[in-house]
Amino acid sequence: MKINYLFLIVFGLFFNVYNAQDTKEIAKQRAKLVLFDEEKVNNTNSKYLGKIVFANSEIKENDPESKYISSYTFGDKLFIRSFLANSIGNNILIQMVEKGIKAKVINDRGSEMVTANIIYKLYIDGKEVSKTKDGSLYDEYVLHSLNINSCINDGTNTELFGEELYTDLLNHPELLTPGNHKMKIEMIPVCPRCSDNSKPEKILAVGEIDMVIPNTIKVIESDCFPKKQWSDPKLENEVLKAFKKRTDAYKVILTDKDYTVVKNEYGIVLRKGFIAAVVFKNGNDVSYEYLNFERVFDGMNFQSLQIADMTSIPGRIPSKGKKVNASCLKYLK
Repeated sequence: MKINYLFLIVFGLFFNVYNAQDTKEIAKQRAKLVLFDEEKVNNTNSKYLGKIVFANSEIKENDPESKYISSYTFGDKLFIRSFLANSIGNNILIQMVEKGIKAKVINDRGSEMVTANIIYKLYIDGKEVSKTKDGSLYDEYVLHSLNINSCINDGTNTELFGEELYTDLLNHPELLTPGNHKMKIEMIPVCPRCSDNSKPEKILAVGEIDMVIPNTIKVIESDCFPKKQWSDPKLENEVLKAFKKRTDAYKVILTDKDYTVVKNEYGIVLRKGFIAAVVFKNGNDVSYEYLNFERVFDGMNFQSLQIADMTSIPGRIPSKGKKVNASCLKYLK
């Protein structure tokens, strides 16, 4: 027992000394980093450092803190602003040093950081629900700015970066139970050109807000289904009839403008087809799928409509469908 106890003491001392040396080396390398110039900010930054704040309209540089909200009704407009200790570009450089990359190596390839970016992650009641794609902030903004503005729901049909978080949540009706919930958003840096062992992982900012889910959720048309490009009620009915074994097939949205005729290498017509979104409804569970449909040519006539293989139209693969909120059904005409 005494030997084991002595070993633990020695190991603990070694670990502490190693960590101290490691921390010292990181500080030394960080001091050598050539960082991007950062914008000057007001005093609000220090108070909210590392935090994301929320508001019902776009947050501007000199807006008073009274504009920030602590409670949000789902369906209303929602905007966020992040307060950072360092710009996204500089955060990435600093995290690379913390992962053991030498400052000289980073300084020699610092120009590659112009593709610095972010993602957002959204949590409801502690459960991760969605995250954005790699975003669209590929410019000087992410290299120099200490305040990042994004939109979660601007209440229009224009989808801005960040709004996919809202759309994804809207399409999880099982999570949108009426009552009080907690919503959390995290901002994480992205470095597309960083090697796997130097990719940044630390959260830059986080915000949490009370969220109230009303009994009836507000939705706009762009939250729901794809736009109809072709109006042909007879063809829509033919598509529904192709789903003889699926009683939940509810509505068809013709997302192509016409048939695509497919020929072989000799110019002989084989078939003609199109892609459509088929809406399925089972109680309050509503979703849609993109599918291919075709009429095979027998040399004389085009045959009855049938569901086709996803590769039946060369060069085109149907997009992925999704769940939508049941309130979206009002937009189906």
